[in-house]
Amino acid sequence: MQPVSPETTRPIALERFDTMDLARGIALLGVAMINVHAIARGWSSHYALDLADHSADVLVEYLVGMLFAHRAIPTLAFLLGAGLALQWQRSVRRELAPSVDPVAALRAKYQALLFLGLAHALVLWPGEIVTAYALIVLILLAYWPKPAPRVRLWLQIASALCVLSTLLFAILLSGGADAIEPIPLSASSFAERSMGAAQLLRIKEFLFYGLSQAVVFEVWCFVLLGLWLTQVGVLQRWLSGTLELKAWFRLGFAAFLLGSGLELLSAQLGGWGFASDVHSAVSLRTFGAPLAMIGSLAGLLALARAWQTTRLPRLRSFFLAAGRTPLTQFFGQSLIFAIVFNDSLIGWHGDMGRAAYSTVALISFVLLAGFARAWLASGHQRGPVEMVWMRMASWIERRGN
Repeated sequence: MQPVSPETTRPIALERFDTMDLARGIALLGVAMINVHAIARGWSSHYALDLADHSADVLVEYLVGMLFAHRAIPTLAFLLGAGLALQWQRSVRRELAPSVDPVAALRAKYQALLFLGLAHALVLWPGEIVTAYALIVLILLAYWPKPAPRVRLWLQIASALCVLSTLLFAILLSGGADAIEPIPLSASSFAERSMGAAQLLRIKEFLFYGLSQAVVFEVWCFVLLGLWLTQVGVLQRWLSGTLELKAWFRLGFAAFLLGSGLELLSAQLGGWGFASDVHSAVSLRTFGAPLAMIGSLAGLLALARAWQTTRLPRLRSFFLAAGRTPLTQFFGQSLIFAIVFNDSLIGWHGDMGRAAYSTVALISFVLLAGFARAWLASGHQRGPVEMVWMRMASWIERRGN
């Protein structure tokens, strides 16, 4: 694929971005359904598929595992990379004054996002990924925009590291390596009865569960993939309907089925939980997860593109509003979960089953998406947190000049 410059890439009407917003909104529902279990029960339990005692909990556990785990985060990472390239292309097409540097403007935005992510992590949700996303983009902006072959090389390196690390870990587990011990189940800072103790524990959790996501190869791969496909113009042509990628999407669906099958087999053998000591079963899960990531991205993008306004328009509008206000949705989820599950507040931490926790997450998403839909309908172009983000970015950019 040859690089397509922002000046020659055909502009896309605003409605063409609905596909990306829909995919992002659905992925945000997945993030809520996953995070609620880590917040409400404890670390190492939110991907457990440990076959709980009650049938409703078992069903919900499988649904969350098969629909969202290893599926929501890769989609958001891909859309982050794609959005970064689109922002740069739009800024160049606007015929900015010579004194305005598009890359400097982007750098200011993601510096502001870094501050917001840190505040979110230390006050509300220590497993948050916004900080990791901001760090990844700031690293990329030190070397990008560059010709597409350079980005393709980064993608190839990150993919190779991802494959090698996955194979090594899976092989070690398949042999029952004694050096790899199961991660013990531990309560999160939301279980602390005093706010002071919760804050001290939250810093440790953020370093281990949150900030570490900035060096995860899978996240880098999907960010770079979105960046590259947008920079060469493939994503724009697919969004506008001038390009069909049926063969690639079929391959993605096949990968999804194979990966999900391996994950289901792993769950049946008792090996999907981080706390599991069934090494061979965890090995199957390790092999299946990357395939499920690739396939779910292809499937979700295809679903979002096919979902026209005439099909379930009210449901579509919820996901669309959520996708257009992602920070408001993500931070809002954390705020609701903190109020509900922190022991120093309502304190439902560890008190209910997975079906009940998932219900809380679903209700929270609906409330926040409904708020976002009303907020946007009232004439606002951005969500409340997005508005704060843009004001912080403008202030940082002015200080830099």
